[in-house]
Amino acid sequence: MSEKVKFNIHRFDPEKDKEAITKEYSVPLTEGMTVLDGLEYIQKNIDKTLSYKSSCRAGKCQSCAMVINGSQALACQTVIKDKVITLKPLPGMKLVKDLVVTPSKDIKFKVFRFDPDTDKKPYFKEYTVPVTFGMTVLEGLSYIQEYIDGSLVFRSSCRAGVCGSCGMHINGKYRLSCETQILALEADVITVKPIAHMKILKDLIVDLEPFWEKYRSIKPYLIPGDPNPEIERLQTQDEREDLVGMIDCILCGCCQGACTMTGTDEDYLGPAILFKADRFVKDSRDKALKERINLVGGDHGIWRCHTIYNCQVACPKQLDPTGAIADLKRKSIDRGTRISFWGRI
Repeated sequence: MSEKVKFNIHRFDPEKDKEAITKEYSVPLTEGMTVLDGLEYIQKNIDKTLSYKSSCRAGKCQSCAMVINGSQALACQTVIKDKVITLKPLPGMKLVKDLVVTPSKDIKFKVFRFDPDTDKKPYFKEYTVPVTFGMTVLEGLSYIQEYIDGSLVFRSSCRAGVCGSCGMHINGKYRLSCETQILALEADVITVKPIAHMKILKDLIVDLEPFWEKYRSIKPYLIPGDPNPEIERLQTQDEREDLVGMIDCILCGCCQGACTMTGTDEDYLGPAILFKADRFVKDSRDKALKERINLVGGDHGIWRCHTIYNCQVACPKQLDPTGAIADLKRKSIDRGTRISFWGRI
């Protein structure tokens, strides 16, 4: 007979109940079982009326936050170790049903607005957004667009922190709006601006064509330098290890906006582009080192970087563009391909 764990769960439906009750459930315990697993078992096999929130199951969305045995925790991250689990909704929030809550206060969004066809200068417009637990800045902007002001425009696509299209300046820092939890900012006002040093097309949308033109200029693809083999081009585990992190750049442009040089030299390639260049330099399958160094070694390339580390701080993926640029500088000197104002040295 398998060991069981007792769940004492807060139950309340404001449409039916006069007061809350605590209901007991007995759940068979399995190895590594989380509180969320237990709730799913109860809902599926014992009581389908039980309500709770969950989404990502990875601790990122925070929608499964609740009071577990007296402490606030995420149900998806809490492995069951006690024989009795007592669950209550988060305090200080409006109760929807059982363990489902919604914040009782609204959040003010202060959004950068500018339409070059109608406006003489940019301005900020304020909106009040009813924030639910686990809601992201991108969802807040979508709420504004759908229910308050349909003229607001911004970019988004994957909603999973992969495409990079929703990079913005949020409360003093560059972030991906789809990954930025509103309540995690712990602010009554959310200020949203577009990425800096780029032409504003409208509101939070910037012109990325110069960015992509620079990206294409570094030849962002493998140049093997020999005929295609009969099988795939192999890499050792150590060679593949050199690319860890390098391949994770999603070209969101946050580092470009944070870089002081992109703001003073519009032809400067910028940290995102140089980071990608180093990605191919480090790839063992690529045989165009000298060509690549020449592409990034000009007056608007690696030697324009002042190593201020703004790009490193701004990167939402915690990558190291500054280190990549330093690596390109070292390789440039080692190869004798540095280009100065007076020619190649």
